[in-house]
Amino acid sequence: MSPAVRFEPVAGGPAVGLLPTRASDCAEQVALVQRWCAERDVELVRLSLADGLDATAALQLLIALGGDGTILRALRVASPHAIPVLGVNFGHVGFLADVQREQLTDALAAVGAGHARIERRSAMRAVAHNGPALDELAYNDVVLGRRTGHGSGRIVVAVDGTRVVDVVGDGVIVASGLGSTAYTVSAGGPAVSPLLDAMVMTPVAANTGPLRSLVVHADEHLRLLAREDSAPLNVEIDGQTMVELQPGAHLDIGMASDPALLIRTKPDTFYDDLRDRLLTR
Repeated sequence: MSPAVRFEPVAGGPAVGLLPTRASDCAEQVALVQRWCAERDVELVRLSLADGLDATAALQLLIALGGDGTILRALRVASPHAIPVLGVNFGHVGFLADVQREQLTDALAAVGAGHARIERRSAMRAVAHNGPALDELAYNDVVLGRRTGHGSGRIVVAVDGTRVVDVVGDGVIVASGLGSTAYTVSAGGPAVSPLLDAMVMTPVAANTGPLRSLVVHADEHLRLLAREDSAPLNVEIDGQTMVELQPGAHLDIGMASDPALLIRTKPDTFYDDLRDRLLTR
């Protein structure tokens, strides 16, 4: 169990950041956060999805109002600064969120009373070679997918220099434990506990014999090589298209040193969320 934490005002600097989704229906929750901060004499910094989101170390907490995409955006900004994120779900599944929108009052009360806790979740780092520059953190997944209309993606998957499998199909997903319940599960891969420091490689619409997924230890490294006969491949990180890899280029993926920090204010476990948000929809 992660230790309980309490967030106190920071003298001379902001303490709480707020990243709301573009949806207009979060105005009530924005006002609620504003009142909560004002009552505690805490400065609130409101951020926008359109901003560069240059979060500073003065922030003690970042509250994200939205779906998993908004929460992932918040993690990309906050995690390098070791700022924890409280996710409030305005989307559909909202697997990364701690609470639903109607539970925000109780969540803020838990934070103020010192009943919240910080949970660390492993992130990945993806670096491209022999092609466009790319060096990015991924908290959910890295997807190497074929460009539509250019034939099959043909990808060599290697672990620590050992060639494991050639994937011929739509592409490959590499997910963290945190992100395994997203695209990976939809592609037939396993739901992995986020407490497991591992990466999950899952081919997409590919004939790989009995191999449906491969779980790789945190100390190991994956290499995804676009074969010379492959279609061009798009690299997506946490749902955002980054670059295009041409045949002969490769992507190296390993665990990152900066973990995601998520606030939890309820006793629910990963398995509660798995049952309630994914398996009983």
